Amino acid sequence: MAFRHRSNGDVSISHKQAQTLDVFLQIVRDGVTENKQIAAEMKVPDYVVSRLAKKAMDAGKLRKRGRNYELIETDKEAGK
Repeated sequence: MAFRHRSNGDVSISHKQAQTLDVFLQIVRDGVTENKQIAAEMKVPDYVVSRLAKKAMDAGKLRKRGRNYELIETDKEAGK
């Protein structure tokens, strides 16, 4: 979200739509870790969550343990 202050005192607000993969990762970060629960949160079918999880796993950001997903934190992310 960006706020822009104008010379006349008005403020405009703009935003950029979040990428689906980023939304998925944030939901997992927030503690929702099962496919069906994530699908319900995102209001998408289960297979969409499975595809997002595969992309995240291929990128080294996620792993699956049993039925749960968990994030793989990098040193940079852990230091935030």
